[in-house]
Amino acid sequence: MLKLLPGRASIWKVTIQILILSFPLVYLTRMVEATPLQQTVSDLMSWGDNYAGQLGNGSFVEDINPTHTIAMNDLAEIAAGSAHSLALKNDGTVWSWGNDRYGQLGDGLSSNLSTPKNIPFQLPVKEIATGYNHSLAVTTDGSIYTWGCNSVGQLGDGSKSDRNTPYHLQGLINITKVAGGGEHSLALKSDGTVWAWGGNRYGQLGDGTQTDRLYPVKITGLSGIKSITAGYYSSTALKDDGTVWSWGSNEYGQLGNGNRTNSPSPVEVSGLSGITAISCGYNHCLALASTGVIWGWGRNDVGMLGDGGKEANSSLPVQVLTINDAIAIAAGGFFNLALQTDHTAWSWGFNSNGQLGDGTRANRSSPVQVRGINSSITFIAAGGGFSLASSSTRPWDLNGDHMINVLDITSLGAYFGKSGLPGTLIGDINLDGTVNVLDVTILGAHFGETY
Repeated sequence: MLKLLPGRASIWKVTIQILILSFPLVYLTRMVEATPLQQTVSDLMSWGDNYAGQLGNGSFVEDINPTHTIAMNDLAEIAAGSAHSLALKNDGTVWSWGNDRYGQLGDGLSSNLSTPKNIPFQLPVKEIATGYNHSLAVTTDGSIYTWGCNSVGQLGDGSKSDRNTPYHLQGLINITKVAGGGEHSLALKSDGTVWAWGGNRYGQLGDGTQTDRLYPVKITGLSGIKSITAGYYSSTALKDDGTVWSWGSNEYGQLGNGNRTNSPSPVEVSGLSGITAISCGYNHCLALASTGVIWGWGRNDVGMLGDGGKEANSSLPVQVLTINDAIAIAAGGFFNLALQTDHTAWSWGFNSNGQLGDGTRANRSSPVQVRGINSSITFIAAGGGFSLASSSTRPWDLNGDHMINVLDITSLGAYFGKSGLPGTLIGDINLDGTVNVLDVTILGAHFGETY
């Protein structure tokens, strides 16, 4: 993978096949002087429980209000476990802090950290995820690394021994996404299949059994998947067609299929279509529709379904009140976060540690606005009892998916020949005042691939 280094110009010969929507394919081979990709400015905020330093502010004192506690720039993704945090930078480096009892920080030690520390990898990382007490990462070659608690095989290394440094999981390639549950892990391959390993007491591995697996197994009868998420003892997947499927524990109705019977094989969540994102807490799940509304199902005793105080568990999706323009969702242990198009953050559910960020410790059964979140927030993450939010300005995220990836090359190609994208020059990668084929070439070179 070719990397653009701050303050350096590089010369690459790059052959790129540009897919320009309905336009013909264009083939280029030329020498390009690449101006460095624009640096981003990020500011990570945190609030809620902090007994293990998971807020990353140098202390172990909880905070019921969001504060700009972590000076970390250039963030691409954040993830929150039960009491530990991960951050991925755009340069492919991973940082961790919080609870390290089981080695989930990956620094080779087992001591809690209240400030971020870099985890070394041989290759840049493109995706991160947290389970309850374990962590996962995907490197740019599509390989998986796991570390932390391994009590029932959730690291997939064939053992039940914890690891305090990342382990290269064997046997899986072309991985695009990972997810961690209470005692199990999921991986999504580029072919749309899902693989699982770890604890399987409730059928959360989706292989039709209740047998724990120390190595990855393919989930049967599931294809065309584009996103995955894991609850404590359940799993959920989003298909390309906008439908949602789930399997595992259904004690609180968290499978969303109208009953409370556990299922070791995927079942469709009832009544959902046009879904663009999913996220699960310990015993409840959320789905974001293309219309901007949010649906929730499962446990609801402290208001985590956001239906206005009914506090009854639901085995069918119910609409979260008052939010009609959401662009991102994050389900925590017993609470949730949502981000709207104006980049205001909203929260609801359990609040004993101030994880809702509204300045109180009162539970909320309908969404309340998080205090002090500015209009540049683009990422949110919900942990066991704490929250993270990151602001980030990334002008080359052209398709608006909050990631910098090959899809942006296609998006930029779609605008080729114009002087700029609507209202801005956010595609002007080489800063020459126009959006043109040179920007496509440079963006392609950033990934070290040929298109």
